[in-house]
Amino acid sequence: MPNSFEQRHLLANNPVRPSLNACLSVVVVALSVVPLGLFVFSLTGRYFFVAELANNFRCQIMCLLIPFALILLLLRRWRLALLFGIATAWSMIGIVWVFLPGLQPPRGSPTIKIMSANVYASNPTPQLAVQRILEDDPDLVMLIEFANDWEQVMQPLHDRYPFRVLEPRWHGFGIGLFSKIPLEETKIHQLAGSVVDCPMIITHLKLGQQKICVAGLHTLSPTNPIRMELRNQQLVESARILQTINEPTIVMGDFNCTPWSPFLSDFIETTGFRDSRQGFGFQATWHRDFGIFKIPIDHAFVSDGIFVHHRSVGAAIGSDHLPIMLEISARQLPNQ
Repeated sequence: MPNSFEQRHLLANNPVRPSLNACLSVVVVALSVVPLGLFVFSLTGRYFFVAELANNFRCQIMCLLIPFALILLLLRRWRLALLFGIATAWSMIGIVWVFLPGLQPPRGSPTIKIMSANVYASNPTPQLAVQRILEDDPDLVMLIEFANDWEQVMQPLHDRYPFRVLEPRWHGFGIGLFSKIPLEETKIHQLAGSVVDCPMIITHLKLGQQKICVAGLHTLSPTNPIRMELRNQQLVESARILQTINEPTIVMGDFNCTPWSPFLSDFIETTGFRDSRQGFGFQATWHRDFGIFKIPIDHAFVSDGIFVHHRSVGAAIGSDHLPIMLEISARQLPNQ
């Protein structure tokens, strides 16, 4: 039987602790394959349907990468920690910029308040949407998923919003615009019109002395590869249409993709528009009940000459989407 000196000698040279560290390191490395693999796979969204869907959750993937990077640092797995750090930094570039200050709007310019909301065609509490609009009292309301029965639901708005462009659809991909301000030169475009019925509204109004363009659209939800391809076609067509407009422009609606989608990036590059979220934060809108897993798929993009004074996500309206609220102004004509 070993004496006390021998026991102390055995404990000092016991390999259990190094083995535990080694096992922990192996487990962490094995688990780290999941977030890192998701991140790398999401970058191939231009080529793979599922990868583009995964790309919508860029922020959530980043939040998985960060703790693994820290743990790998503590375990002194330097190369893997560096790899995770690079992946985290890459993810952050596409996320943190919306928290940085945007263009400063000129003082004294007249502003209008806008609401854009996917009301959900089968909304079980449509009167809640009407109540929210009346309470928030925007000057302009763009309603997505404006189904046929929503015309009757929105009757209480007619006195307050005498100028309207209504394109209801039985299948739910209709769109409606309610305005306190007169609307001019309104046009309806069908996006991927040879295949689907998704109207895009383009109209004009006066903001101060400056004429501006207001556009609203709803692209197909990418529930399968064919619908995603049609959604991408709609993004291309809408970008081409918006390119031809000379006035300062705001386009809003349910784009059914996040800013990290390569196809929405193409839309932004083609139009030259800015994301109105800059300076106002992440502002996720769907799904209302997803908590930290909500993603921003409802957007408002603005061209040069449009300034965003305020942007926020509104209160629930019974839809699976939350509305977005904006206050904008326009660069006034030089002679004004």
